[in-house]
Amino acid sequence: MHKITLQKVKLIMCLLFVFGYATAQVNLDSLKTELNLMVYNNPKEALRRVEEIYPTITNPSMQISYLLTSANAYAVLKNHDAVMEMALKAKKIADEKGSPVNRLQVSGFIGGQYRRLGLDDKALLYINEAEEVFKTEAIPDSLKYLGGNILIVKGLIQRTSLGCEYALPYFKEAANVYKKYV
Repeated sequence: MHKITLQKVKLIMCLLFVFGYATAQVNLDSLKTELNLMVYNNPKEALRRVEEIYPTITNPSMQISYLLTSANAYAVLKNHDAVMEMALKAKKIADEKGSPVNRLQVSGFIGGQYRRLGLDDKALLYINEAEEVFKTEAIPDSLKYLGGNILIVKGLIQRTSLGCEYALPYFKEAANVYKKYV
């Protein structure tokens, strides 16, 4: 009888742990959505909340997501050094423990930031990295539109650097990605 009770207790503890983890994940997801909206209305408050929550996050994908939320808030505030600091922290995690989607998102984000700053040579390094991930790694169909975004940025870089005729193939390829997956 004592063994059955101990087994039940172990089962209940295990279920509570799994349920608690799932609930925490849902809370982090919903909070992330709220913060992503707040970034544009109140970036300082979004940063404060991310700084408060980030130390408790252990999931690499969530860490990356929250760092990119911070980077976006800093972008709204036009603090480009902080944008790159957050993005490069996210890249380190993505490269070490992240999924292909994480690597695609982070490299694309950094490439886009360098593009906005007019640093097309640096942008192209990260965009090429993101494109490689898109073309060689397993990306869920629901997120393949990200590859189209990468190709658009690459086309913009090529247009600025080399002219429209060099950009057009990337724009066409992006259009094909969007037609297929959006």
